[in-house]
Amino acid sequence: ATIEVNPEIEDIDFKGIKLTKNIYTVEEEHVESQLKMIQTKQIQTQKIEEERPVQAKDTVLIDFEGFIDDKPLEQLPKTENFVIKIGESTIIKELDDALIGTQPGEHKDIPVTFPEDFQAPDLAGKNVLIKADIKEIREEILPDINDEFAKELGEKYETLEDLKADIRKNIEEGNAKRTEHELNEQIFTALLDQVEFEVPDIWVQNELDNMVADVERKFGNNREVMEQSGITREVIENEYRSIAVGQAQRHLILDKIINQEKLELADEKLEESYEDIAKQYQQPVEQIRTLYASKPEMVEFLRHTLLEKEALSLIFDNSTIEEMAQENTESEETAE
Repeated sequence: ATIEVNPEIEDIDFKGIKLTKNIYTVEEEHVESQLKMIQTKQIQTQKIEEERPVQAKDTVLIDFEGFIDDKPLEQLPKTENFVIKIGESTIIKELDDALIGTQPGEHKDIPVTFPEDFQAPDLAGKNVLIKADIKEIREEILPDINDEFAKELGEKYETLEDLKADIRKNIEEGNAKRTEHELNEQIFTALLDQVEFEVPDIWVQNELDNMVADVERKFGNNREVMEQSGITREVIENEYRSIAVGQAQRHLILDKIINQEKLELADEKLEESYEDIAKQYQQPVEQIRTLYASKPEMVEFLRHTLLEKEALSLIFDNSTIEEMAQENTESEETAE
């Protein structure tokens, strides 16, 4: 019989690692930038009464259906009141281009060829006839950024300043996570330079399984929709295998330090975690505690996760950290 075993890792000298802690400050321009991104997401459209043809950058309302050899195409079923922003290629650029110059009330048959690398494999490389009915042209109305704009985004915002404060807080939290991620990267780079070991395939496969499960949850566990978007288990395993190997290496290193330093988890740490989970899911803490008590494997997983955090904290406490101010470059996701 052949079984996989964890690699034997020599004791790790984690003390005295030199780390650079990047400090990202939030300026008013960053808040304003996020405000404008939110404003763009709140754009409203209204029908243009003027009689004119579709132009570049117009928003157009159409009904459409896809055909191959005069047979309806399952992947492009009859769709009514579909909104297309000309130039943004919601479906395919050829369709956008063909709509320019059409008039509301007009019907048009549009032959298109989907590229070989199209995200939906069932359509990749196929010649399709799209039958479209142009219904109306719409113009975009950008809302003013004021107190009313803030109130439309949620009951917790009474004024624009409330919204700005929330944006600033979100950016600061994002910056803190970014700094923590960068420190973790530096730690594991330093530790991996110290040790060399083979990662068992089962550890890598577990990481890949978790990645696949995360993606499936994002698609509402609808595997058909997921695969139509060009995302399959095979694609994930091929593209993210190196990341899975890195994740497995980190867990194995932290396991070694946990055992090497004989770290133990205090009961109050587990209780604090239950309270954090209860707040996150807005559930009574007793309900969370009961759920975990009924599933010992969940308790063990949570306990080990907390021990890994203890190991990381121990490494930080024994490292030499130099703080450096950095220019903040926020992303669109920060505003979310």
